[in-house]
Amino acid sequence: MNRIMEDNGFSPTSKAAKPNPGSRCRHEPVAAVAPRDESRVALARTAYLLARRAHDAMATDSDARPGDLLRQALDVRHRARELVGRAVTAERERGTT
Repeated sequence: MNRIMEDNGFSPTSKAAKPNPGSRCRHEPVAAVAPRDESRVALARTAYLLARRAHDAMATDSDARPGDLLRQALDVRHRARELVGRAVTAERERGTT
């Protein structure tokens, strides 16, 4: 999860930003996460991105360029394989053999 958070501009080791006095939100430092939890978050994020990509790949444009449908399907397949890899990692972190 630390890597996921860093990919999104967060760092577990960075100091929290000072809150704006007029802001309702306080910025708290992000705590380190156990590998088991990190792998489950990575799995959930990958599943979400796969579902979103699959939804976006639904052909609604009849004027799509030749090969677009296949390119989109191959991209979804690639992301599905990534999801399987994340699931294997999450299972290993849970102790599944």
